Amino acid sequence: MEKVDEIMYSIRQKEDQVDIFQSQIKQLEIKLEKLFYAKDKQFKVLDQFLESQYKRKQKYQEVLEISKNIRFMKTHSTRVLDIIHGTNAQKTEQKLELSRRQIDAEIYQTQIEIDQARLTMGRLEINIDQLYYERRKLSI
Repeated sequence: MEKVDEIMYSIRQKEDQVDIFQSQIKQLEIKLEKLFYAKDKQFKVLDQFLESQYKRKQKYQEVLEISKNIRFMKTHSTRVLDIIHGTNAQKTEQKLELSRRQIDAEIYQTQIEIDQARLTMGRLEINIDQLYYERRKLSI
């Protein structure tokens, strides 16, 4: 009888170990699922960050291109103003000033977008740090 008890005890121990391993496997699967979710989120955040950087770069290049055109227009307008007198000169100057103000407004708007992108980037970096923290916590 003692041997049977030992065998039953051993069986119960093995069953308990199986239950423990099943529980650990379930926890690891949940952890793995969360890690994949965090990885997916991190890639999405990175994609959004890169997209934001690309858009900001494009806007900056457009502003630079506009600025180049303005420099040319100012040089050109000086020559034109020397030739044209009276109201035509004033109209040309007003148009050039209006153009300058519009470009200044575009530069201002672009700076706002750059600042917003930097703020978003800061928030994204905080979110990425939080994801790394969660990942470390899950791996312990």
